[in-house]
Amino acid sequence: MGGFEKVADILTGKRNPRIAVIGGSTSALTTIALLLKRQPGLPLGAGAITLLHRRPLRPFYHSVEAAHAEGFTDFGPDDICPVSGFVYRLAGFRLEARDLVLRMLRVDGRAPDPRVALHRIAGDDDAAARTIIEEADLVIAALGYRPIAVPIADRDRLPIPLAAQDGKPMVDRHCRIVDGDGAPIAGLYGLGLAAGFVPWGPLGGEPSFSGQANGLWLWQNDVGLMIVDQVMASQVMAAA
Repeated sequence: MGGFEKVADILTGKRNPRIAVIGGSTSALTTIALLLKRQPGLPLGAGAITLLHRRPLRPFYHSVEAAHAEGFTDFGPDDICPVSGFVYRLAGFRLEARDLVLRMLRVDGRAPDPRVALHRIAGDDDAAARTIIEEADLVIAALGYRPIAVPIADRDRLPIPLAAQDGKPMVDRHCRIVDGDGAPIAGLYGLGLAAGFVPWGPLGGEPSFSGQANGLWLWQNDVGLMIVDQVMASQVMAAA
């Protein structure tokens, strides 16, 4: 709340403001969508907003047929979820972020928004990317979510170092919170933004996906059930 108003205040008096948005996921694309559509609008001219990203921008499709119907063919077998048949099920943008990506990629004859430019970062020594950032009136770091782990202690009240405190995923593939050595902590589970969970096996997802997956549907269904099953199994073992 209040973020757009702060941006407008920072850019007050700028005739042709330049904004650099750094990131390649939903946080970055939805930020740009908000900057473009809010009213009263910002005085944005051609190329006013530049998105700096490392990975290719991928739209989500419900099927291979739906993608082909729009002439989108930039995917292979590893980009298709074997469970649902969705194209870029996890890596693909959805909703207003998807709409913007489809425009910028000119899919199915769509025209890109002239106020937005894309720059794919070539590496740590990308001089053009550094220039874009240095010349921007505003830089927005839309780098996604990072875990803020609650301190955990053992029964002797000694702190347990967590992998999340060292910039690593908070959980393993079974949603068990892992310690600093990467070992799961018995009876401790986690989910949610920045937990670092990646769907696998019956949960689906394209094999090419890298990163983390977030979503209420996942947490309330397959991921939540995975945790419940483990809790129930531990109770059965304890009773036996």
